[in-house]
Amino acid sequence: MLGETTTTTARALSRVPPNSERLERTVIASALLDAEARRTVLEMLTAEDFYAPLRAEIFDALAQCVKQGKGVDTTLVLEQLRASSARHALAWDELEACHGSSLTPDIEPHCLALRRMSSARALIHACMKITAEGLEPVEDFDAYLDRSSQALTQALATRADSVEMEKLGDVVARVFGEMVHRADNPKQLLGCPTGLIDLDRMLGGLRPGAMYVIASRPGMGKSTLGLQFSEQFARRGQRVVFFSLEMASDELALRALSSNSGVDSRTLATGEGLASSLACIEEAVRSLQIPIVLPKARRTTIEVILRASRREQLRHGKLGCVVVDYLQLVAPAGRHTNREQEVAEVSRGLKLLALELEVPVIAMAQLNRGVEARADKTPLLSDLRESGAIEQDADVVMFLHHRQGDHDFDREIVVAKHRGGPVGTVAVGFQPQVTRYVNRAR
Repeated sequence: MLGETTTTTARALSRVPPNSERLERTVIASALLDAEARRTVLEMLTAEDFYAPLRAEIFDALAQCVKQGKGVDTTLVLEQLRASSARHALAWDELEACHGSSLTPDIEPHCLALRRMSSARALIHACMKITAEGLEPVEDFDAYLDRSSQALTQALATRADSVEMEKLGDVVARVFGEMVHRADNPKQLLGCPTGLIDLDRMLGGLRPGAMYVIASRPGMGKSTLGLQFSEQFARRGQRVVFFSLEMASDELALRALSSNSGVDSRTLATGEGLASSLACIEEAVRSLQIPIVLPKARRTTIEVILRASRREQLRHGKLGCVVVDYLQLVAPAGRHTNREQEVAEVSRGLKLLALELEVPVIAMAQLNRGVEARADKTPLLSDLRESGAIEQDADVVMFLHHRQGDHDFDREIVVAKHRGGPVGTVAVGFQPQVTRYVNRAR
């Protein structure tokens, strides 16, 4: 089997990577001769999309002429090449060949085809680099996996559909269509419901592409709320990737069983009086056969989270959400001079993951001890531990708060930041025996 793979790899490496001389010349000729085609070509392509180095230099010279406000013709492009390229003497023959290419009234499909070939070449190059490194002795295998993941991610970022252009008019029309739909269905949420009615009214549900931070001091139930939100997605058939850095999988499972069976979590942990509740617990086990996955990693870095999340979406289709419990326990990929920079790297990585996969990312976070020293212990955005980057990156920041003197089952979710929406306080109930947040009775 290994011999067959080696032979197949050797045969593949001996082939010329995807390219088209005809398409490259057609695109350059169209950009030289037609202003409208030139705008399309310069929007869709860069010099790196050309396989032939000389045609890449010609394209770059053409782009420089446009950037500098010059006219665009063969003479001006040649003059630009003479100033920037040692191979300008060869460019005349190549430009003659380009002028001999057949032009087309619709240049966009040709540009798209070149971008796809360029993306394929980038991916081939990344795979060859990964293969070459893997064939050598690897001292740090996890670091090798991280570098490989990064190389593939960078290659995939050049894929043909990675930089699509949208007309503002089209976006406005689409948004208006959504407004009309919401007007006809006023109770329908924009995102996945949290299960907490008043919170859903404030947030409109948990929306794709947004980063949600749930922050509090230890013991307030951040993990509980994150797990509840995860269940909301999973019960709608959407896959959830839940990174639990603070709690073992078994402990997380016990909380889910307690919450869904109504059996006291202490009973589940100690086994005292368990026999009478086995039927309820068994029903909860059946109800929890839902698509929530718990990645296990020896050391969870931001690269591990990015790699595992991308892999899950690639293998199983669109994810519902990604949950990280909690943010300050995630290790950065690189080295930094201080803790704030480390947390900032992780925070930014999670926000970019939300945008890349177009899913909500829910991250729990710790507050610093300053909140305990104040008379009013209501958390503030400045209480986010170790980094202002969390506040900057998050679309929504929620604090869990228990006012002094209130019953243990009376809690507040303080929405301190809501990008594009209202902030305020939502009253909820907390059932500590079964570790679950509930809608507070009106």
